[in-house]
Amino acid sequence: GQTFNHNPSDPLLNHTIVATNQKKTDSLSVNSRAVLNNLTINGGSVFKAKDLDVNIGGGLTNNNLSAAVGEDKGGYQAGAAGSTQTTYFTGNGQINGTGANLTNFANLVIGSSSTAPMITLGSNSNLRVNNNLTLASGTLSDAGNTITVLGDINNSAIHSSPLVPGGGIVLANGNKQILSGNGNGRFGNITVNNASGVDMVDDIRITGQLSLIGGLLYIDDYKLLMDINASISGPFDSKHMIMSNGVLSDEGVQKLFSGSATGFIFPVGTIHKYRPATYTFVSTDGGSIKVVTVDAAHPVDNVPTNDQLNYYWKTSATGFSGLTSSTQIYQYQNSDVDGNESNYHGALYNNFTWSDYGASVINTTAHTITITRTDLIQG
Repeated sequence: GQTFNHNPSDPLLNHTIVATNQKKTDSLSVNSRAVLNNLTINGGSVFKAKDLDVNIGGGLTNNNLSAAVGEDKGGYQAGAAGSTQTTYFTGNGQINGTGANLTNFANLVIGSSSTAPMITLGSNSNLRVNNNLTLASGTLSDAGNTITVLGDINNSAIHSSPLVPGGGIVLANGNKQILSGNGNGRFGNITVNNASGVDMVDDIRITGQLSLIGGLLYIDDYKLLMDINASISGPFDSKHMIMSNGVLSDEGVQKLFSGSATGFIFPVGTIHKYRPATYTFVSTDGGSIKVVTVDAAHPVDNVPTNDQLNYYWKTSATGFSGLTSSTQIYQYQNSDVDGNESNYHGALYNNFTWSDYGASVINTTAHTITITRTDLIQG
């Protein structure tokens, strides 16, 4: 094949690396590259950024069939292995692959302080971000493709996915990964596939499916807001859950519901303690439920200090004006039990008053508290 070295000083309107007779390699040298519209890599040809930043004002088409992983692999090559090169998309466009190929990036940035692009992945367009992903502005629509991220994600914009689960962003690394942003970032489908876990350091909103198949999401004292169509999939346990600090000041997990919703499992807990809350209900109107797990005995209990549960759930709800019934199940474990569990009563503390539901709501074998009402308890 042929190799070309470019040292552009002015931006290109469009840039196409053809492969009509033989494969070609286009390599940058000295200066970064700006393409005002589209960058196209045809056939088995290769674009090599050589660790220089690339700014694309439109879209990227990668027709190289390679599915190899790494910054120095495939049709679009950021640089050497471990490269910290950054590719910027600042205008509306598509990122297109072909067949089962893979487009690799080192760092990937969508948007800027002065633009709000709409970047959509075409069919057969899986991406791998070998370092960090930044959504600075605009929207990144995965259109059912998989975006694997090995570094951290800073989201101050919108990532969207189809309503049918599949594709989305996958956080996959052996080291802990960080979700940050401006507190208004939105994610579509997002998967934690990292045994070391993923940490939130800002509020986030999920509109698609949160999958905890490979690790836990630590939300610290921030709010995780699950939208009306959002869901959470497991398996759920102490290594696959949404974990908070276990203190009353935590923001916890809030779920929005439509009028047709019938329930939800909050797969929540604190360090080494999976303590889910499960809601089923019938309502003609929508609303929201927020759950905060507290890893301590309630500070205003009325029982002897040696006869109490060393765990409780702070809950709140809005809406649900058409609610006709609800069942709420709170799961604890034997390690939370202090004293004689058979003496326990389920109770609600709200507005400085205790409501006693008696001993019948406690299952001492399953270690659950089950409360059935015509409204949603808050306390």
